[in-house]
Amino acid sequence: MLTRPVPRNSAGASLVLRNFLYAWLVLVSISSTARGIEPQWIWNDPAAGTKAAAGKVYFRREFELPKLKSASAIITADNRFQLIVNGTSVASGDSWNQLNQVDLTKHLQVGVNVVAIEAGNDGADPAGLVFKLTATPESGAPVEIVSDAGFSCTDRPSRGWAAPKFEAPGWKPAAVLGGFGKIAPWGAVSAIVPVTAEAPAKAAHREEGHFQFRDGDRVVLLGGTFIERMQTCDFFEAIVTTALPHLNLKFRNLGWSGDTVWGDSRGVFGSRSDGFKRLLGDVKIANPTVILVAYGENEAYEGAAGLSDFEAGLETLLSELEKTGARIVLVAPRKHEVPPSGAPSPENYNADLVTYAAAMQAIARERGAAYVSLLDANPGEKLTENGLHFTFAGQLAIGRSLAKQLGVPVVDRSIEISATPRTLHAQGLSLSEVQIAPEKVAMKVTERTLPLVAASTWRSGIVTAEPGVDPKPEELTPTMLTIKGLAAGRYRVTLGGKETSQFSADELSRGVKLVDPDTFAQSYGMLATMRQKNELFFHRHRPQNETYLFLFRKHEQGNNAVEIPQFDPLIEESEAAIRSQLVPRTRDLVIEAISPAGK
Repeated sequence: MLTRPVPRNSAGASLVLRNFLYAWLVLVSISSTARGIEPQWIWNDPAAGTKAAAGKVYFRREFELPKLKSASAIITADNRFQLIVNGTSVASGDSWNQLNQVDLTKHLQVGVNVVAIEAGNDGADPAGLVFKLTATPESGAPVEIVSDAGFSCTDRPSRGWAAPKFEAPGWKPAAVLGGFGKIAPWGAVSAIVPVTAEAPAKAAHREEGHFQFRDGDRVVLLGGTFIERMQTCDFFEAIVTTALPHLNLKFRNLGWSGDTVWGDSRGVFGSRSDGFKRLLGDVKIANPTVILVAYGENEAYEGAAGLSDFEAGLETLLSELEKTGARIVLVAPRKHEVPPSGAPSPENYNADLVTYAAAMQAIARERGAAYVSLLDANPGEKLTENGLHFTFAGQLAIGRSLAKQLGVPVVDRSIEISATPRTLHAQGLSLSEVQIAPEKVAMKVTERTLPLVAASTWRSGIVTAEPGVDPKPEELTPTMLTIKGLAAGRYRVTLGGKETSQFSADELSRGVKLVDPDTFAQSYGMLATMRQKNELFFHRHRPQNETYLFLFRKHEQGNNAVEIPQFDPLIEESEAAIRSQLVPRTRDLVIEAISPAGK
């Protein structure tokens, strides 16, 4: 719990005020449900009503049901929850003072059912969970399941914890803190007053990419070589950032070549445990709200014999990452391509990789995390330079696939105009002050999002545009311009007062690529700044002279370690520059005849 209307230890008049404010928050002209069995506030610590450790606690309860007519539940938690019913994530929330009502009719079944709840406390302060299920059978009395000591709990879940018929050794009965509406610090509300959830399926963690970026997200990319190489050409970051400019997103790349779920590559001169500790320390520096976990590619070389070690390592890693409170996405790697002549075939490796990806998907499902797969992304296309390392064009293709699976909208830009009769259609842009005539079309054009410089302009991570050289059509994600009904002849296209191209009326009627040198420069600048930011963060979490700063030679230059956090303001400056480069611009677009037919 982070904020409340009044201090939680208020007494007398303050307590009356606190309870009044709470009632005012939840009594929003919604009728009260029947009292029935009262739910209890529960947690894993009987003192949680006063103070509980920050982190997650996992609750579950199995029960049997007959055939139902309907079923619904109310739930809230201080600070947040994710509700999983029979292995399916159905709802989440992060407002302790709002009860969420969820229709569970289609999620329950005849026979054994399980309700599993992942609850989180954001700070070392009070924590609690309250839940009530009301099921109406086709015949007989309603069945009520409420949060009480009948729920079991743990802070260290194992695989399958949210599924029915799970053996739960080490789990203990939930600690009952007090009746709902009857104990501090959550207020004395005499009746349960549910608030209908608008979209109960909008859980923070959903399988198969049911995921949504949020304003202010700090996105950590965690993995091996694939992730590390994104630092110099991160089209994924660029695609997401430009497609969602209204969200203040920040990205941190924590890739490390050859790394595994155990942090093997990060141990430097130490052991596997040192590497794992370093991995978690790097994540802490990044302070994420979203973590994309892209492991499995290196581990799959061990084949079937290494699968159990990978699963155990991934479970251990996720349990630690969940303590950050970040939403987690598991990313299965792409299969290897057929390598250059003479190299071994990847057929057996790819078969093992499919098995490892299936394990990742199963673990994601059980933990309520999102899962996306790059296994078969862009089948048949050659995206690598040697069978496994992506070219820049490959990075662009994979970035698009990953972004699409995470629900990032694909932005296409087009302008379609008919001079006779006069019609107008635009996609991905806003048009104003439009003038249409048989020999001239003029308007103001505002891009809704910044187009991207294409991969063909990148070499060794550096854009190769020369000053004063106009971009080619293939160097930018273009706007398609189609104008029908113009008088025959040739036409000059002017954008922002600069002539960009010339086309015949026939070419314009079939559609042409509208290239904007100013937008190219703006997009180029954003990508270059993004690369600079990634390099600065690389030095922040992985300085080249760390042996002298932090390890066994720190007695020589360890005093210089104080300079490492000084990268932070530089990174923030780069991010501010990226934000400024995302601002859409408005330009005058004029298409006018320069050589009408017959002249």
